[in-house]
Amino acid sequence: MLAGRLVNEGCVVKANKAECILPPPGLHIPRTFALTPKCREALLREWTGNAQNGKVLAPCRSSTPGASSNLWMDAFGLHPESEMWLSATRMMIRNIPARCTEGELRSMLNSANLPYKLEMPKGGPSKCKGFAFVTMPQAFMLVVLARVLWQSSVPTRESSRKLKIHPADMTLAKFAGHDLLLEL
Repeated sequence: MLAGRLVNEGCVVKANKAECILPPPGLHIPRTFALTPKCREALLREWTGNAQNGKVLAPCRSSTPGASSNLWMDAFGLHPESEMWLSATRMMIRNIPARCTEGELRSMLNSANLPYKLEMPKGGPSKCKGFAFVTMPQAFMLVVLARVLWQSSVPTRESSRKLKIHPADMTLAKFAGHDLLLEL
């Protein structure tokens, strides 16, 4: 289990620099995303109300040595804080409900307000195979999308099963009883 509260956290991502935006403790915050085309930066804003424009800024946590190996969770995939996201532009989304339509998944992806290409294989005219691929123009955009999808489920489906996300160029392997993430 990761230390600290990660669910309501966001970051302003600029090339190689990130500033975390943290809400007050115990407050659940809806997230809104905006893309600034001129600067090509992804901007995550979390609103807490009218106090100081609703933002609380704090420095990002630095990763401890070996922390990236702890960022894989069998139920949810690779955590958005993993450095492996920074070298990827394609994400695999798993655990998509079988009857989820492409439109339902697109509306969820559109909430990030980022450009993307979606590939969603189908097993029939109205049946999803349970996974999809999202390609983004730049890796930092994929990090923002990973934060949107982390520990979430398709809102229009009443499934308690959360989406599982990871870069598409990775696979999970077993070695001597331990889970390992391997780059392909």
